[in-house]
Amino acid sequence: MADIRVAIVGLDAQPEFRHTDVDGDEVLITTANIPGQGPGVYFLTSRSGSSVPLGRLDELISQLRVIAEAATEATEKETTQ
Repeated sequence: MADIRVAIVGLDAQPEFRHTDVDGDEVLITTANIPGQGPGVYFLTSRSGSSVPLGRLDELISQLRVIAEAATEATEKETTQ
């Protein structure tokens, strides 16, 4: 199994998606800069995982696009500084 290291890029300033499911499990999705690979998306869930209802799927997909764009922009800014 590959060892993947992720640096979260400006968590306070970056777009994110948060959800708490019916039994209290949480998911956080935000931007990431993966060393040696570039921009990415960071997923954090409660230990038992988290379910996102289909009613929020369009919102999640839309926010994933925003997060991906922000990760790309943040990584590009880091490499030009």
